Amino acid sequence: LQKIEKEMTDLQRRKEKLLELRLDNNIDRDIYDKKNQELSEQLKKLQAEQLQLVEQITEQFLNK
Repeated sequence: LQKIEKEMTDLQRRKEKLLELRLDNNIDRDIYDKKNQELSEQLKKLQAEQLQLVEQITEQFLNK
């Protein structure tokens, strides 16, 4: 769970840096859109994994 949270934090930072690059006109919109979409998909996948783990932990705890 901690690993997933760290990965999510890292992805959020990468998205923020990407946005800064775009706002400073250091990358064009197409590159920004493509990379932002990739990072968003990775983040969504991690959020689903996190939810699944939390549900498993909760279920294990309740079944004790």
